[in-house]
Amino acid sequence: MIKKVLIVFGFLVSIFIGITLFVYNLPSNLQRQSQKQSIVEVLGHKIEIEVMRSTSDRTRGLSGRESLAEDKGMLFVFSTPGQHSFWMKDMKFSIDIIWILDDEVVDIWKSASVPMGNNTPSYRPKRSANYVLEVAAGFVEEKGINIGNKIRVDINE
Repeated sequence: MIKKVLIVFGFLVSIFIGITLFVYNLPSNLQRQSQKQSIVEVLGHKIEIEVMRSTSDRTRGLSGRESLAEDKGMLFVFSTPGQHSFWMKDMKFSIDIIWILDDEVVDIWKSASVPMGNNTPSYRPKRSANYVLEVAAGFVEEKGINIGNKIRVDINE
């Protein structure tokens, strides 16, 4: 009987220590997360971004998601500039696509539409880019973003 009590006591002490360590480290974990926030800024508008660097992340992109908040975006990072095309496979909502070369918008596709049936549209820029930003459809029009606008990419990873 004493052995069972000691086992239960040890288990409860372990849980207490685990919770204490978690709560103690919570503020620093939250601070680290906020420090890693990446943004893109264009015409004074800040967009919190998810950064996609790997081929598999870039291929998946926003596929399968239900929506994208107005102040959120997905940034695709390429090691070399190119005319990187984007498809709408498994997309459930329309987006605006902004191609960026270093710190300048070089092409835009407004309201890239979701696939209808077996038709999966693909969008390709007229100029090379090393970043591509996807935002909710209507963002480009609403904020007045145009080709030639300067854009600040701040990736904190």
